[in-house]
Amino acid sequence: MSARGAKIEGRWVRCTRRVAAGAAMALVVAFAGACEDESRLSSPPSPSSSSNSPAAPSTSPSSSTTSDSSTTQPAPASTTAPPVTSTTAPPATATPATAGLSPLSVRSVTDGDTLVVSDGRRVRLAQVDAPETSECFGSQATEALRRLTTARTLVLRPPSEGPETDRYGRTLADVHVGGVSVNEALVREGAAEWFEQFASEDPDLARRLRSAEEEARRAGRGLWSACSGTGPPPTTPPAPVAGDGGAGSCHPAYPDDCIPAPPPDLDCGDIKRKVRVDHAHGDPHRFDADRDGWGCDSYG
Repeated sequence: MSARGAKIEGRWVRCTRRVAAGAAMALVVAFAGACEDESRLSSPPSPSSSSNSPAAPSTSPSSSTTSDSSTTQPAPASTTAPPVTSTTAPPATATPATAGLSPLSVRSVTDGDTLVVSDGRRVRLAQVDAPETSECFGSQATEALRRLTTARTLVLRPPSEGPETDRYGRTLADVHVGGVSVNEALVREGAAEWFEQFASEDPDLARRLRSAEEEARRAGRGLWSACSGTGPPPTTPPAPVAGDGGAGSCHPAYPDDCIPAPPPDLDCGDIKRKVRVDHAHGDPHRFDADRDGWGCDSYG
């Protein structure tokens, strides 16, 4: 080999070595970089690293509330209210006749068939005739009405087919206490009689009072045994006479006074005087409970 060829070969060898060394160094650097990346990915983040560390819990009220509600509190209830279940008790059993009528209380008891209620009205028990307080069984009848109504809640049932008031402004009513008819109770215990003459004003009440009076008479309760001469109303009405034309005319049973025939039914407290009674024509207002020919004796 010539000197020139040897020189060129030397240069080639040196170049090849430099290239090989550079390539080897590049491989070492690349390998070292790959190892460092793998080490960084597999190792836990450094506590000192602020970028990779988890955020510290916020101490602000809103953050605390959010954290607490998400971990310890139940989910908020729906804003839509659930259907309300009614707690109203079912209505008490009441007779259809008294349902929806206003309750009242007693202010005073006048006698066995008349009382004054809390709204100021004077109430006459429909189709009921009790003795006057001065007559046989009168005080007992008054006490019976007081016992049945005082400190109790009343409901006034008006006549189904008759007027609500009489000519004296008294309210006509079937008085109910706790679903029980006071009118019927008075007649059943013999504290009063059924006033048959007014039966057409309330047929249902008339039917009940008729049955109650028959029961009291058979058992001899109250006035049916305590008062002599007490008996049923005449089965045959007296023959009509001149002047016996109904309300507004003078009834012949009271010859000394111009007292009209019912309706309305009158009490001694309405006429406020003693009257002579001619029983040949009956006694439609039943002023003369002891049948001695004189009615309303307490005013004599």
